[in-house]
Amino acid sequence: MNIPDILLIHGFACSTVYWRETKIYLTNAGYTVHSIDLLGQGKSSKPNRQGDNINYSINLWAEMVDDYSKRYINCDDVVLIGNSLGSVVALSAATGDWYYDNNDNDNNEKNKEKEQPHLPTRIKGLCFYNVGIGMNSQNILKTIPSKFIRSITTIIFDVLNRLIFDNEKLLTYIINNKVSKDTLGAALLTLYAGADDPESRVDDELINSFLEPVTNDPTQKIVEVIRQIYTNDAGKTPMELHAKYYEHSSSKPVSSSSLPSPSSAVLPIHLIWGDKDPVTPLDATVGQFYSKLAAESSTTNSKVDVSMNVISQAGHVPFDERPECNAGLIQWLNEKLTI
Repeated sequence: MNIPDILLIHGFACSTVYWRETKIYLTNAGYTVHSIDLLGQGKSSKPNRQGDNINYSINLWAEMVDDYSKRYINCDDVVLIGNSLGSVVALSAATGDWYYDNNDNDNNEKNKEKEQPHLPTRIKGLCFYNVGIGMNSQNILKTIPSKFIRSITTIIFDVLNRLIFDNEKLLTYIINNKVSKDTLGAALLTLYAGADDPESRVDDELINSFLEPVTNDPTQKIVEVIRQIYTNDAGKTPMELHAKYYEHSSSKPVSSSSLPSPSSAVLPIHLIWGDKDPVTPLDATVGQFYSKLAAESSTTNSKVDVSMNVISQAGHVPFDERPECNAGLIQWLNEKLTI
């Protein structure tokens, strides 16, 4: 039996901790599970631009995922599972976009000397819980058809960035004086509102996984990390990545000698989405994009293999808010990807 290894990729400001229930379901089902804290988040180190020449981006994290897979995953078949921002990182890693995008658009010779991506020829499938639109909300601008509304929204984003997200003094004050166990707990309860017993899900382990990377950073570089994530280029949207690498919105990679082919002709993609998500609503652009692909996949002679489970009374992190939804992940893995 050929069983793929699983790599879990968290969303913004999260860590490996909130995958706790997903890990239990996967390991009980016989899968080898890997999870990482993306650079700048969780327990990972937090280098910055000034001292370390680090610019945070989807490409940076996707390269990290690719490198981790090359170093630590011995299985020939890999499934990437992402939540929110982590889903976009997974798409970039699965396609190798972090590598091709740098070589196409960056004159830095160091990028051209990097080895070609490791993951694209090993990807067996992708699973996304509530897909994000990019590294930050600025990618929303790409989805606004009206030039006038797009211009107004651009101004609003610019003002917010100048006043809040790119304001080092204000961010430092907020972290030192406003971020606490109580405030984080209250914020998480709004995200876990659909749980049968939200207070039991938002426990000390979960709250501390968000609190400690911010308040216990001895390098004092967390402010720079947050500034960059909110204000740097948001990267490609999921729609742009599909358009660049997949023909006619299908899961089959574009034919090109410069692009690797994944291990299967049509790459299976599974979506698990909370219907009450306040961060990436199902009826917003990305949710509707994948809903359409899932509907197309169910038609005769479809060129896509996209499926979706909508989880009732669940929000942005359904896998931890309603752990039973992970059973759908196991079912998809067993039926689609375990040979």
